Amino acid sequence: MPGDGDHPAAAAYLAAVRDELSDLPPEDLADVIDDLREHLNDVTVELGVNTSGQALVDRLGPPAEYAAELRRAAGMHAPAEPARPAGFGRRLLRFLIATLTGAAALFVALAVVGVLFVDDEAVLMLMPAVVALASATAFLLPLLLRADDRRAELASLPGAGAALRLHRWFRQQAWGEPALEYVRSLRPAWWMVRAAALGLIVGFISTASLGLAVFLVTAVASVWAGRRTVDGAVTGMRLWALNAANAGLAIAGVAVATSVLTAQDHVEYVASPPAERPEPSAADEHAGHAADVEFELAADTEVSNIFPYGPDGELLRGVRLYDQNGEPLQIPATGRCVEDARPGETFVVANPWARHVFPRESVTVNDQGRCGVPELAAPFGDHLPDIAASSDTGPGSDDAGSSSGDGSSSGDATGDPSGESPGDAAGSSAESLDGLDRPSSSQPPVDDDK
Repeated sequence: MPGDGDHPAAAAYLAAVRDELSDLPPEDLADVIDDLREHLNDVTVELGVNTSGQALVDRLGPPAEYAAELRRAAGMHAPAEPARPAGFGRRLLRFLIATLTGAAALFVALAVVGVLFVDDEAVLMLMPAVVALASATAFLLPLLLRADDRRAELASLPGAGAALRLHRWFRQQAWGEPALEYVRSLRPAWWMVRAAALGLIVGFISTASLGLAVFLVTAVASVWAGRRTVDGAVTGMRLWALNAANAGLAIAGVAVATSVLTAQDHVEYVASPPAERPEPSAADEHAGHAADVEFELAADTEVSNIFPYGPDGELLRGVRLYDQNGEPLQIPATGRCVEDARPGETFVVANPWARHVFPRESVTVNDQGRCGVPELAAPFGDHLPDIAASSDTGPGSDDAGSSSGDGSSSGDATGDPSGESPGDAAGSSAESLDGLDRPSSSQPPVDDDK
C-alpha cells in the first residue's frame, strides 16, 4: 500500500484530515485514513505533474470540509466543542448520580444472591435499589434538560468512561454482536412487559379487573410506540420523555411487585381499651370468666395458631371456631415445612381438611435441615389458666366431674346449672370435637368456604 511520502501534497492533505478526525476511536480512524490514502493516490495519478496542495483542495475541498463529509458518510457524530468548566453544583449532581446508580446496582445484586442462596425475604433489598435509582433519575433529568449536548453530559458522569470502554470491548468480542442482536430481538417482549407493569400498578391501587383492562389497552399503545421508536419516528424531547416514562414504570413496577411478593395475609386482634369494654354479665361471672384480665395483642402481631382452654383449665383439641356470622374463623398458617430450612425453624401446619380446627400442630426443622414429626406444641406464659386453680373456683366446683384424658370435661365443670357441656351450648363460637384434628379415611375433606 502506498505510504504518506508518495507525494508531499497528498501526505499534507492526509495529515490535515487525520487531525480533524482525531476524536474518533483508533480503530475507526485507521479504517478511514486507509480508505482516504488510497483515494488520494488515485487522485494524484490523475493530476500527474499538476498535483499540488491547491489542486487537491480544488478537487476534494478543504480538509475540514472533507473530514465532515467523511463523518456524515460513516454516520459518525460531529466532534464535541470544548466543554465549559462545570460548576460545583453540576459536579456534585454528577457525583450523586454515579453514587446512587452504583448503590442501586449493588442492592440488586445483593437481592438476587440473597434470594438464590439465603432467604426469600432478601427480595426486600429491591426497595432501597428502587429508591436509589429513582433519586438518581431525579438528579439526572435537570442536567439533561439544561445540557446543550446530552450525550456529552452523560459521558461526563463519573464511571461513564469505564462503561463506554466496557461496551466497546463487549462489541469487539466474537460473541458480542450476536448477543446484542439477540437482546434487540427481545424488544417486543419489553413492550409487553411495559404494559404489564402499568396494569400491575393500576391493579394494585384499584382492582384486578381494571388493571387487566389497562394492560390490554396499554399493550396496543406500547407496541405502537415501540415500533415508531425503532423506525426513528420518535426523536428529541419525545424520545427523552418516553425513556423517562419507561424508567418510572420500571421503578414503580419493581416496588409494586416487591409489595405483592412480600405481602402476607394476617388476622389482627385488637383489644378495646378498658373504658370501652362492656361490663361482664352475671352469666359470665357465674361461668368463672375473669372480667379484670386484659388480653392484648399488638396490632401488627401475626396470629398463626389458637389454643382454646376449657373451664377446668384443660387444653381442648379438635375445636372448630366460627365468627359472629357463623363463618369458619380461618387464619393463615406459616405453610408446609420445607427441606433444607434453617435448623430450629418452626412451621405451623393447618388441618388439611378444615383450616378452622384448632389448635394446630407444629413441625420443627432438626439440625440436619429435615422436617420433624408434627406435634402439638403447647404455649407457655403467665396468662395461661392453671388447672388446679380453675378446678377450685366457680360455683359447682364441688360437683365437677373429672376431666377426660383427651381434654374434654363434663358438663358440671362449667358451673352451668343446666348441666350442658360447652360443646352443646347454643350460640357457642367454639365447638369441641374430640378427634377432629385427625381426618378419618371415610370422611372427605371439608371445603374451607363452607
